[in-house]
Amino acid sequence: MSCRSLTVESEASDMSPNIDSVVITGSELNSTENLAQARRMKESEEQSKRASVGAQTKPSKLSSGAAATFYLSASGLVGGIVAFLLDQLYEATVGANTSDFNQSLFSCIFLALGIGLTVTVAEALTTRSGEKIRLAFEIAFPISIYFGVVLGSIAELIFLNAISGLIRQENFLTSSGTSTEAAASWLANHSHFARALCWAVLGIAAGLTVGVASRSLKRTLLSVGGGVLGGFFGGLLTDFFPNNLQWISQIFGFAFMGLLVGLSMGLLEQVAKMQWIEIVKGGREGKQYILYKPEVTLGSSASAEITLTRDDGILPIHARIFTRYSRMYFECIDESKPALVDGTETVFTMISNGAEIQIGETIVRFRERKAGAEVVAGIS
Repeated sequence: MSCRSLTVESEASDMSPNIDSVVITGSELNSTENLAQARRMKESEEQSKRASVGAQTKPSKLSSGAAATFYLSASGLVGGIVAFLLDQLYEATVGANTSDFNQSLFSCIFLALGIGLTVTVAEALTTRSGEKIRLAFEIAFPISIYFGVVLGSIAELIFLNAISGLIRQENFLTSSGTSTEAAASWLANHSHFARALCWAVLGIAAGLTVGVASRSLKRTLLSVGGGVLGGFFGGLLTDFFPNNLQWISQIFGFAFMGLLVGLSMGLLEQVAKMQWIEIVKGGREGKQYILYKPEVTLGSSASAEITLTRDDGILPIHARIFTRYSRMYFECIDESKPALVDGTETVFTMISNGAEIQIGETIVRFRERKAGAEVVAGIS
């Protein structure tokens, strides 16, 4: 201060009748005790601001769960269109010189490849990390080819055997006096299940591609379940589409199967999820990550299982969330780089539903649903 002392005058009626003024010297104002008290007040104010940041963000139009399901559905739809384009390219080049069995087999392979690979890479694209996208493609591409060939062959054999049996029954009906039109109608009505079963097997291939690429057994099982449901109902409903519309019926069938596979995966994941985190503030705000494993890492690099972007304050592998004896814990990998958990600076703490974790400038919220309990989005 430029002055040596500070004088505060007050009227006797407002203060004590025996005190007309208070004199505070510069040395008293700048005492160690006063400075420490001011510092504590400032730190308390800063913590209050940090703790309230999450509540100030604008809610997204879609909940994180609905957005994730929509994204999987859209990715599956695009994957179905990709599969159709691959199938058309094959038929326009070498397909015309191959047998009907090979043409059908490659259609099966393209369905598994197009849907499984597209959904996997589309999820990696949301991280906006080139390394993450590259890793997803390198894992998903050979897996989708392998499962496409194996399960595509199985699906084709199932369909041919089922149709052969139905054709024998059709011939028996015809020889027994049933009209050709009635026998053909019987065959068409009874072939729906065979096609649905064939496409359900293809859905397994797509689900395996997505699940194995995630390196999580739980997610693999959910993805396979979604693939089976989407493939079965996609094949069943597509079989009622008029065949005389040529490529329109084909692209509808491929795209519709992809849509249902993605939708089924998304819905199953949302129903089965027990623990997840949402990005409240930072890169990819509103994004949801389901915690499929008992331990997941958070960081800025592609090697982190949950990649947090656009934040220089986050280390490549900054922290981990893990479970021990049915309790959830948060721990910073580097003790010199603590985080804020519900406004308190820490490197290790137990967390529960609704806990807000700030790493750098990014804020994530931990969510948990106990067995048999309901969780309302946004309410901890």
